[in-house]
Amino acid sequence: MASQGTGDYFVGRGAELAMLHRALREARAGQPAIVAVEGEPGIGKTRLLHRFAAEAADLEVLWASGDEAEMSLDYGVAEQLWAAVPAGLGVDGPPLTGGAAGAGGFAVGAALLDVLGGLQQKGTVAIVVDDLQWADLPSARELLFGLRRLRQDNVLVLLASRPHSLARLGDSWSRLLAERAWRIRLHGLTPPDLQPLARAVLGVDLAPAARERLCEHTGGNPLYVRTLLEELPAIALADQSRALPAPRSYAAIVLTRVAQLSHSAQDLLAAASVVGVRSSLLVAAAAAAIGDPLTAFDEACAAGLIVPAVRAGTGEITFSHPLIRAAIYGDLPLGRRRHLHLAVAGLLAGPEALFHRVAATQGADDELSAELAALADSDIIAGELPKAAQHLLSAARISPDPAASEERLLRAVELLLVAGEASARDHVEAVRSCRDGPHKRLIMAVLTASAGQLGEAVAQLEDLVAD
Repeated sequence: MASQGTGDYFVGRGAELAMLHRALREARAGQPAIVAVEGEPGIGKTRLLHRFAAEAADLEVLWASGDEAEMSLDYGVAEQLWAAVPAGLGVDGPPLTGGAAGAGGFAVGAALLDVLGGLQQKGTVAIVVDDLQWADLPSARELLFGLRRLRQDNVLVLLASRPHSLARLGDSWSRLLAERAWRIRLHGLTPPDLQPLARAVLGVDLAPAARERLCEHTGGNPLYVRTLLEELPAIALADQSRALPAPRSYAAIVLTRVAQLSHSAQDLLAAASVVGVRSSLLVAAAAAAIGDPLTAFDEACAAGLIVPAVRAGTGEITFSHPLIRAAIYGDLPLGRRRHLHLAVAGLLAGPEALFHRVAATQGADDELSAELAALADSDIIAGELPKAAQHLLSAARISPDPAASEERLLRAVELLLVAGEASARDHVEAVRSCRDGPHKRLIMAVLTASAGQLGEAVAQLEDLVAD
């Protein structure tokens, strides 16, 4: 069997694929190998297995997957494996019914061994069970029976599951995996991995800062990354002044869980989402005006929306995933969001308070714009040019004076160019729309050069000098 559903978006996972191929070489040499692939939902377990199967096209693959809705269907996974056996092998199948266990104890497992023996006459065989955590117990028992009896066989077994999810299958499964299985734990993609993914989905390259931001926001989860790439334009991914949302389907699940909580727990989560992925319990409780935050905290923990404090008394709220925070924050009505930002700003000081004041701003604010510009000057002195640029971009957006707004925009783009930030090119159109002047023309020339149009850039600089 070849792979299924590999799609065009497979990126990264080179080390994991190499480990699967090493296990395959052992199986080809008559040393049966079992590989347990673990990872959170959406992290790419299934895609990895399909890609591996596509690269090992000569394998005979028996493929099955568990399903949460079919956990009570006896021998459901075994039936899938049996259906994948090529016709004409000359091995009769066992009765896949509730009476199979009574027909000799492990009739299905014994029959599976017979099938594997027949298939190995043609070459190496792979058994793949995806979402093993949802396998029905009779199938899991019979499969375990067969796997424990593999000795000098050309068999590769690939088992995919979520972390810490196999306890329901029994201690014998835990022992088998601990003693005989290779383990692959899939983690999130890295920012460089996102470049080919963005190119495949959007047809554009993402700036390094945008890739890092998206990676941090999603935990590098390929499903969430791909969904946001499909739902958002590239400019929204690069605009660091605006919070990234959660994927719509994911947000719907989170908000359903939030709606089942008490009003106090919902209010605490709303205030915490305004602060960030991590926040002070006291600050969030004060902003939400909650009298008993510990009860609300415990309720949100029990729902899996925030993680328990590492030790008692830390007074910190940490969302279980950045996307949970994004889903709750994105669902807040604008008026309530503004009220909470102002409340949090009143509880904090310095740049943190300024950030929340900016987030609460509606329209122009000359005083706040000037404060941001002054903070940018401090950033420049400290050598933090990208941070200074972001403060100037925020100042430009809320400045009531068009001339001051344009000058702050130009300074921001200039700092990004000096810092070597590719995100400078995200502001080409904004720079082009500024009124003509030496500063604008200089920045446009440098942006043109950064795009590789050196001849045009030289002409722009010559025009600037001539004037």
